[in-house]
Amino acid sequence: MIQANWSRLDARKKIGGGNVKTALCWGCAPGADIHRLLDIAAVNGFDEVSITPGHYLDAVARGACNSQLEQLCASKGVSVGVIDPLIAPLPGVPNPREVRSDWRHFFEYTVQDAFQAADALDARTVNLAHFLGSPLVSQRGLESAVRDIAQEATRRGKRVSVEFIPGTGIPTLASAIGLIERVGLSSVGVMFDTWHFLRSEGLVSDLAQLGAGQVFELQLSDRRTPLPDETYVPMAGRLPPGDGEAPLVAIVRALCRGAPDLVVGLEVFTAEPGNPEAAVKRLAAATRTFLRDVVAAK
Repeated sequence: MIQANWSRLDARKKIGGGNVKTALCWGCAPGADIHRLLDIAAVNGFDEVSITPGHYLDAVARGACNSQLEQLCASKGVSVGVIDPLIAPLPGVPNPREVRSDWRHFFEYTVQDAFQAADALDARTVNLAHFLGSPLVSQRGLESAVRDIAQEATRRGKRVSVEFIPGTGIPTLASAIGLIERVGLSSVGVMFDTWHFLRSEGLVSDLAQLGAGQVFELQLSDRRTPLPDETYVPMAGRLPPGDGEAPLVAIVRALCRGAPDLVVGLEVFTAEPGNPEAAVKRLAAATRTFLRDVVAAK
């Protein structure tokens, strides 16, 4: 099935070609507003972008209306697939005043903010992240919060993904699966970030535990094995696919067996905030090569 879906690479301008869709996550172009992000994605052949609620709210504050943003997406041939992240309504996350100033806005977006952006831009998924959340948080509390948000998503014809992050209340793939199964709604699934999967010592063989359709979204980046005394820095160290040591080809192929329409979302936080165009150009080239390797793998 994967071979059939991924058999026409480079048949079009788009990175994946054929039936494969790729997304440029907002972290690849830090500081870019929605207009610039869509333009960078279009020039480099991405089908979609992920945005924060702030990308939408800032555009509206500058006078853009929903129809203008819809026309902008249409003119670029790039859609908005995921609104990411939604943190604030999850129990156990820090107060915005307690986090560093450049991250504070992530902890201020509300459920209404996220779904307003999703509705206006026809995004399919709002991503929930327990970023910097306490590992001691009540699992019942998390379950209740996720269920409430998933019910709101259902009412709006949307869905929510749950991102597992080591060191939080949802630290592993298994914990995310357990959470969504307890919530028990079809509108909630897993955000699979390869970086966090590998940080949590996940193995390709672990992916056999996934049920069909449980993974809603994918965030892709490569990784080298850290040194024993190396300090982890959030949003740092991610590499373009193929530049590290991670078994990304095997991971993506395994994920696509259960979710053949999975969008390959590239999330490599770049250290070049002043020149995201150059950074994304290199990332797009690496992604094209990576997808060829996925197709070629036996």
